[in-house]
Amino acid sequence: MTELHDGLPRPSAPCAHPGEPSGPGGAGLRGRDWAGLGLVAGVAGIGAAQLVAAVVGPVSAPLVAAGSAFVDLTPPWLKDLAVSLFGTHDKQVLLAGAVVVLAAASAGAGVLARRRLRPAQWLVLGLGVVAALAAATRPQ
Repeated sequence: MTELHDGLPRPSAPCAHPGEPSGPGGAGLRGRDWAGLGLVAGVAGIGAAQLVAAVVGPVSAPLVAAGSAFVDLTPPWLKDLAVSLFGTHDKQVLLAGAVVVLAAASAGAGVLARRRLRPAQWLVLGLGVVAALAAATRPQ
């Protein structure tokens, strides 16, 4: 608290909503705002990776590489089940699932960054490493 010339106490910093962080990085933002910011960051990251894949080769596109790696690691009985359930659309369902998982992880990283920035950064780095490993291990 600080006092102005009239002697009345005034708050020294703007007050955040109850339960909100009052620091410079979080004042006024709610959980869904942070989730949205995480989603935007995830989309930007995938966009950048897609641009790199356009230069390096389409096989290294992050969603395609991660999806292919997942298929390679999937037990045969699960592959057969997916083909029987989705027919020739099993790859599209797999890519849609990868997009949903990526969106959830990105939003989760945003919400985590609201309170704990360092673990959120590690989560994003881990997602990037997994995507990079999947792209690097794909045959050309």
